[in-house]
Amino acid sequence: MDALALLHRAQEVGLRVEPMGDKLLVRGPKRAEALVKLLALHKAEAACEALVAFGLDPPGLDGGQL
Repeated sequence: MDALALLHRAQEVGLRVEPMGDKLLVRGPKRAEALVKLLALHKAEAACEALVAFGLDPPGLDGGQL
């Protein structure tokens, strides 16, 4: 499962994921703990996807050029 799919799944089960600097702030029901652990394993990718979802540029990107 890729990071974007993880973020969508997190939203479906009631988790709120917000980028906070180099970390992800995850809030939601305790029953979704397994998904939170999965997000933690893919934190870097999920953080970039979350930043994009919030309309921010992920670190390392310079105007969309590599």
